[in-house]
Amino acid sequence: MVGMSIAEVGVGLPEWHSKEFPNYKLNPYACSGTVIERLTGKGGRTLTRVYVDMAADLFHYGHVEFLKKASACGDYLLVGVNSDETIQANKRDPILNMAERIACVSGCRYVDEVVPDAPWITDAAWIEEHKIDLVVHGDDYSREQIEHCYKDPIAIGIFRTVPYTPTISTTEIIRRCKEAK
Repeated sequence: MVGMSIAEVGVGLPEWHSKEFPNYKLNPYACSGTVIERLTGKGGRTLTRVYVDMAADLFHYGHVEFLKKASACGDYLLVGVNSDETIQANKRDPILNMAERIACVSGCRYVDEVVPDAPWITDAAWIEEHKIDLVVHGDDYSREQIEHCYKDPIAIGIFRTVPYTPTISTTEIIRRCKEAK
């Protein structure tokens, strides 16, 4: 089965997959056995594209845990990395630039694709453009923040939260660095 095309193993793909990835092969190094089993189960199935957006500044194990949880919600994890300007406008000045943050996120085993310049607000146009089936965010945002940033995915019924890792954050790392002597 490994090395066969998705069409050869009978996985049903959404219409847009057939044009973009006609000869996509199952790769044992890119897909866990569980993913391969899900893809090749009885009757086949479509791939679920999960989307998360993040600043990913000072990439740490909390980010990895978040991406692991998000990737478990589907078959393909698409990560949007916010631009430096977007982070400056909504959080603080990033320490790592976008290229450095993208390199960190790209190296995470749970990530299938990284998209630069992700918007702060995930709207229907972004969802359509990137063929997103499910939008995931950590449960660390207030209800108001979630409703502001994810209004469209909520309205469409494709939004979900996953537990936040409370013991680490970029803000906490910055605090520790300032206190270090």
